[in-house]
Amino acid sequence: MVKAIFLQHMLNLGDPRLEDQLINRLSFQRFTRINLDQGIPDFATFWRFEEALKEQ
Repeated sequence: MVKAIFLQHMLNLGDPRLEDQLINRLSFQRFTRINLDQGIPDFATFWRFEEALKEQ
């Protein structure tokens, strides 16, 4: 999740766009270490994770 949030901020992607890119780009999946047999988190999951990080 942290690597996905890193990509999101480096490439200036919104949560839905990050989800789309993780689905479509094998390089993003490799970088975040999401296996092909794993499900891609939805955009709401990214939002909740980032909000939890901000609270910490």
